[in-house]
Amino acid sequence: MSERFKAQYYVDDGYIGKYHPKHFTIESSEIEDDMDDSSLENLYEECIQEHFSQNIFPCAQKVEKFIDWAKEQISKRDNK
Repeated sequence: MSERFKAQYYVDDGYIGKYHPKHFTIESSEIEDDMDDSSLENLYEECIQEHFSQNIFPCAQKVEKFIDWAKEQISKRDNK
């Protein structure tokens, strides 16, 4: 067997449709000798979370429109 495991997950964003799997590797050195099934599952999920937080991030859209809208809301408050 390989010294690396090819891990896979997908991002569940709540929308129906095709998901795009994310792939990364886990090194065998991350596994401790005394790990049971539960510990191994936790390790796998922690590795996924770490990969997710380092590689997946939101990209804002409509920033200018939001700024215009927000300024309009502030202006309405000032006029009251």
